[in-house]
Amino acid sequence: MVADIILALGGISEVSRRIDVPTSTIHSWTAKNRIPRWRLPQLEEAARALGAESLDELVRRHRASVTPAATGPSSGNGRETTAEARA
Repeated sequence: MVADIILALGGISEVSRRIDVPTSTIHSWTAKNRIPRWRLPQLEEAARALGAESLDELVRRHRASVTPAATGPSSGNGRETTAEARA
């Protein structure tokens, strides 16, 4: 998903700065959920600048860092919510 890529690279403003395009361009990619193929090498380079071997690796790391661990009921009262019961 494009939003995951943009967030992993630091957000709209950071991506805009790193690849020297207007923030409106990055917003457009997010809204359309599509990045032009010819822009991918720039994004790969930005991922490497952040210490990742690839854009895919950077996105995987980002997802892992924001995914909450499953440690039990989140309400703290010992009862499951409807959403937790379905999970």
